[in-house]
Amino acid sequence: MSTAVAPAPTATPVEVVDATLASGKAKAAKPLVSLIILGFFAGAAISLGAVGNVILAAPQSETDSVGLLRFLGSAVFPVGLMAIVLLGMELFTSNTMMAAGPLRGRFSWGAMLRNWGIVYLFNFVGAFAIAAAAIKSGLFDAQMTDFLLTLTDKKAHAGAGSIVVKGILCNVLVCAAVLMATAARHTVGKLFGIWFPIMLFVLLGFEHCVANMFYMPAGLLAGAEYGLGGMVYNILWASVGNLIGGAGLFIGLMLSHSRS
Repeated sequence: MSTAVAPAPTATPVEVVDATLASGKAKAAKPLVSLIILGFFAGAAISLGAVGNVILAAPQSETDSVGLLRFLGSAVFPVGLMAIVLLGMELFTSNTMMAAGPLRGRFSWGAMLRNWGIVYLFNFVGAFAIAAAAIKSGLFDAQMTDFLLTLTDKKAHAGAGSIVVKGILCNVLVCAAVLMATAARHTVGKLFGIWFPIMLFVLLGFEHCVANMFYMPAGLLAGAEYGLGGMVYNILWASVGNLIGGAGLFIGLMLSHSRS
């Protein structure tokens, strides 16, 4: 009598790479309407995590522990990526791993760029919608607004090289979180796989272009002085860094682990 063998609690690196390549192929073939809807909700999901970050990380008095508040804000931010992974939404930063697909002949460069362009645009639309809702509804008190303005002013005036490097490191962690969630076979494992890397990138102050699609417009709506130019400057360079980090990480893993 044969005995069934329980599957391993996590997939192997080879299985993770193969699953991610297959996921990229499916993303490249998705219809326009699906990309619009799933891109919008992904931008909104990341932004809701960012709202929680602002609310918890903003000091309410001079005696508050800045380090503790920063950790608490970082601890709630990952809820956005949790929703994206479990509900199959479309996020530009994790979709940068699709760059490996054309190298393996799984789909065309044009299909990849189509996905990136549509998802990037509607990530922004979703993020902007949450930014407008948060500011116009009076969700942030004076201390939270001051925290937001200080944060976004630093982002708008940071050097391009600094933003790119922080963007690279950020998306290495974001894509690692998605890959770890892919490796886990159960929901709890997926959530833990996402939480630790995402919490860490927020705690370290790295640059995530979709999160900044919330922060920077929210800052402008709250009265920041850096203008549209400062917003575009930050998001553009963060996007460059995120693209390098995400594509570079997964292509490296693919070359190391893929069967074909």
